[in-house]
Amino acid sequence: FEIAGSEGLLVHDSAATAPIQVFWHTQAGEDAGEVPVPASPLLESPYATQIKAFYQHIHHDAPLPVTAEDGLAALRVALAAIESAEQGRAVDIEE
Repeated sequence: FEIAGSEGLLVHDSAATAPIQVFWHTQAGEDAGEVPVPASPLLESPYATQIKAFYQHIHHDAPLPVTAEDGLAALRVALAAIESAEQGRAVDIEE
């Protein structure tokens, strides 16, 4: 995802192990380049982490780090964001 604001751009690629890239605005004509952000403490892909957690849950009854309720809450936020963008107004999220 990318989030743009008046002070710069926040970029995140969920397939990468480094969590975030930040680009700052500078004076006209100047190039700030990439601003270094500390590497992720996770040494593996987020996808690999999810698959391992799912395997541990299925084969060893380990708790899942993300529940179905968490997924539903994320979906509600995403749908509200789309509705807000389409209507140009704040949208309440139902619980």
